[in-house]
Amino acid sequence: MAQFPNPNEADGIWTLKQVRRNVLGGTWKADEFQLPSNPANIRGFELARDGSTFYIPEYLGVSSESNFYMYTMATPFTLNTATYSGVFTSHTGGTSQLDLAVSHDGTVAKALGYNGNAVATVWHSATTPFDFTTATKASDTVTKGTRTTGNFGNSDLSSFYVLENAVDGRDLLWYQGSATNHGNYTQHLLSHQIQYATWIDNGTKLLGTINDATTIHYATTSVAYSASNLSSFTQVALPSGVNLRNGLSYSDVGEVLMYIDHTTTPITIKSLSRSELTALGI
Repeated sequence: MAQFPNPNEADGIWTLKQVRRNVLGGTWKADEFQLPSNPANIRGFELARDGSTFYIPEYLGVSSESNFYMYTMATPFTLNTATYSGVFTSHTGGTSQLDLAVSHDGTVAKALGYNGNAVATVWHSATTPFDFTTATKASDTVTKGTRTTGNFGNSDLSSFYVLENAVDGRDLLWYQGSATNHGNYTQHLLSHQIQYATWIDNGTKLLGTINDATTIHYATTSVAYSASNLSSFTQVALPSGVNLRNGLSYSDVGEVLMYIDHTTTPITIKSLSRSELTALGI
C-alpha cells in the first residue's frame, strides 16, 4: 500500500509554494500545495466547508485497498499553510478510493470506491469535526454500475450523488436517504459527460469537469442541491495556466474552489476565487 511521507521529516520531499500568476487579465495570488514527489494515483478531492482541512483519496486500481489522506490548513483556505494531519482507510476489503464528500458540519463523510463494482462507504460521528481518523464506519453499499468517477452531496449528505460513467457516461445517481445511509437512488441523464462535480452558490449551481482539462461546465437548479431540474450544462473555456480535469471542491464560506492540477510534477493543489469564476462567466 502506498504511504505518503511524513511532512515533518527532513527528507526534502515536501514543498510548499506561494506564487503570483497573471490569470483572467489581472494579478492573481495563488496559494499552492505541492504533493510528495511520488504520490499515489489521485483523482478525487474534497475541501472542508470551514476551510480547515482538505482530503485526498488514493486510487490504486481494482481490488487494492487504499486510504484517504487529510491535510490541515493553519490559516483556513490558505493552501501554503497546509500540513499532513492523518489518514483513514476505506475499511472495505479491496476497495480503492475515488472521491469523498463531507457534510458541512464535518460529522459525516461519504466515500466512493471501486473494487470491480462501485462501493459507497459512510462514516459518521467524528469526535472532532472534519477529522475522520477515528470515526465509526456506518455502512457500505454497492451502487449501480461498474464505472464511476466522482461523488458529492448536500449540506448534511442526506442527498448523495454518484457520477456513473458506464455506457455514455452521462448518468447521475441521486441517493436520497439520511446522513447515515444512502437510501434508494433515482437516475438522471446529464447533458454532458461530467467526471467530477461540486455544488457552488449554496447548491444552486453544479460545477463539473470533463476529461479535456481545458474547459469547465456548470448547470443551474431552482431547488438547492436538487438534481431533478438541473439545466443543461454550459461550457466555459479555462484561461491559460488553469488545468481542471479531475477532483474539485468548493466552499461557500471561503468562496473558493480548490482543485487538482495534474500538469505539474509533483501534482499541485490550486485554487480559484468566486470572483475569478464570475469573471469566467460562471
